[in-house]
Amino acid sequence: MRVHLRMTGNLYVIPDWRLREARSNAWFALDDGRGLLFEDTRGLGTLTIHEGTGLEGLGPEPLSRQFTAEAFVRSAAGLRQTAKLFLLDQRRIAGLGNIYAAEALFVAGIIHERGAVVRPKLKPACGDCAYSARGREIGMQSIFASRRFSGS
Repeated sequence: MRVHLRMTGNLYVIPDWRLREARSNAWFALDDGRGLLFEDTRGLGTLTIHEGTGLEGLGPEPLSRQFTAEAFVRSAAGLRQTAKLFLLDQRRIAGLGNIYAAEALFVAGIIHERGAVVRPKLKPACGDCAYSARGREIGMQSIFASRRFSGS
């Protein structure tokens, strides 16, 4: 199952699936009697069921061991797209949305409004287009770790 909450969706567990509200968009009865509910009053979110994991073709998550400076550089090799579009491409890095991508660009000192093109390097360089892949890795991981622990 793949869920994208977008801006208005909610996914939560209730003690008994029979106590779900009528407005639930989707619900699942769990083996122990609890219920998993998906609600989205505006209908922007999506919930899809896939055979297998449904995660084929996604890049590494920023907090995983697979997300390294070297992997980041390999993923960007030969690309000519803006840095923000690169970060939002789920095939390159999984789980990044607009806010996280903007924060990561800020931490890396890249002004994405200027349309910085992805030209990763493993050593620091100056300018809006060239940046340190290791600094990006550390910056993105610190942003995600702080959000995970703060609940944002």
